[in-house]
Amino acid sequence: MKLLFICGNLEPGKDGVGDYTLMMAKRCMQLQVKCCILAINDVYISERSTICLINEIPVLRIKSTNSRIIKKELSQDFIKSFDPEIVSIQMVGYAYQARGWIFGLGSFLKSLFKSSVKFEINLHELWLGFSLNHDWKAKCNGLIQRLALQSFLKSINPSVIHVGNDVYYSLLNTKGYSGTYLPLPSNIGVRKLASSEWINLEMDVLGKDNIWIGLFFGSIQGNWDINSLLNKLISINKKNKLYILSVGNQGFGNVIWDEMVEKFGSQIIFKKLGYKSNNEISDLLAYSDFGIGTTPLSLLGKSGTAMAMIEHGLPIIVTRDELKYGFKIEKIEDHYNSVLMWDKIQTADDIKKSIVLPERSLDIASVFLQHISSNN
Repeated sequence: MKLLFICGNLEPGKDGVGDYTLMMAKRCMQLQVKCCILAINDVYISERSTICLINEIPVLRIKSTNSRIIKKELSQDFIKSFDPEIVSIQMVGYAYQARGWIFGLGSFLKSLFKSSVKFEINLHELWLGFSLNHDWKAKCNGLIQRLALQSFLKSINPSVIHVGNDVYYSLLNTKGYSGTYLPLPSNIGVRKLASSEWINLEMDVLGKDNIWIGLFFGSIQGNWDINSLLNKLISINKKNKLYILSVGNQGFGNVIWDEMVEKFGSQIIFKKLGYKSNNEISDLLAYSDFGIGTTPLSLLGKSGTAMAMIEHGLPIIVTRDELKYGFKIEKIEDHYNSVLMWDKIQTADDIKKSIVLPERSLDIASVFLQHISSNN
């Protein structure tokens, strides 16, 4: 089998879906499948395009500002030389168009390939406004996004549509689409020999004694009660110095971070660590006492950072569960005991680390290949 992955961006460590694409391609190659990646709308490169090897995977990155005509010209030789049988499109509307309005994307992507090529779509996001308590702006934007995605699916006519959580699976069904569940693996492998020395230096501590560490990993979303969560952590922390760390790209969450530091900086020590290598992030996940997740509870399955915490045995305090839906949610996801809603926590003993889970990415890649093979 020859499998070509398409995503928007592919800057290692800077784009979650890009990192997922790299990981899946690497695992599929371990399973004796030939793979390459086309990043068709990359905002992280300055050249018109660049060809390289990442983890021994052939990669073509095309700058986002190129027109579709130029993108087609730049990608033709790469696609022709690889000659894929199956194309896997990693779909987040915002990766291909700033507002997620991907009209014309399906017919454009299909025009790049021979008529015999089969398509798989992995829907990392659907559209805005599908919750009953989303505001009218989200619903209006979401309607346009939904119409664009439906047009995209009609053009591509995929043999498999993968989704990674209960809500997306159920929502697709209400629109007449048959989704196939594919769980999301951790985007950070568990490091076998974790190191804590560099963390102690960053935190300016001698060791782990008498400190209690919470960790934000990646973007920090809004719409959660900062005061109540942090006041609860302060109140149940009877004997240790409380640290809150942040690793990776906070996104627009840097405003929330600054607000937390301003309000609670006298009671909590905040450390922003920025970008780190995968091994260093694994060290942090092993070293911390709990993670803080700002993705709504019902959508946690779409968060690679949440899966990283779970696979490292780190309990997640979830800050949000406000979304309500006007359709029945079918339960298909894996669910984990280490996920805690913040308002259900009574004492620090409720926040306990669990066992480190076996890495699932190779098994998930195997299931992915079974799905696309049996439907082509």
